[in-house]
Amino acid sequence: MKRADSCDLPLALAGTPLAGQFRYWSGASGKRYLHKILPIELAPDFRHCALLLVSVRGDGEAEVVWAGAAGAGAAQAIAAARAAGASEAHVHLLTETPEDAKAVANDIRSAIEGETGHVAAA
Repeated sequence: MKRADSCDLPLALAGTPLAGQFRYWSGASGKRYLHKILPIELAPDFRHCALLLVSVRGDGEAEVVWAGAAGAGAAQAIAAARAAGASEAHVHLLTETPEDAKAVANDIRSAIEGETGHVAAA
C-alpha cells in the first residue's frame, strides 16, 4: 500500500485549490512522476499515458489497485479496479509513446511491490 503523504504533493501547489488535483508517485528507479488526479470514470478517455487506479480510504491513505498503460486494453482493468474500490485515476501525461507509458507504470509498480509485495499489472 502506498500512502498519500504530504511529501508526495507538489510543494508549489501547497495551500492552493490545485493541491488536491496532483501528486507525485515514485518509481523503484528513484524518479518521481507527476500525476493528475481524476475520477476513475474518466480513465477510459486517455491513451499513451501511465495510469494508476487508486482506492482512497477516509483517512487519506491511498492504495494503487492497478498500474499500467492507458488505452483500449485497460477497460477490463478499470472495471476490476472499480469493483475493488478504486475511485481515482492518477494519470501521468508526460509520456510520448505507449512504451514510455508502460515503462513509467512498471517503474512505479516495482516500487510499490517492494513496499507491499503486490499490485495488479497490465
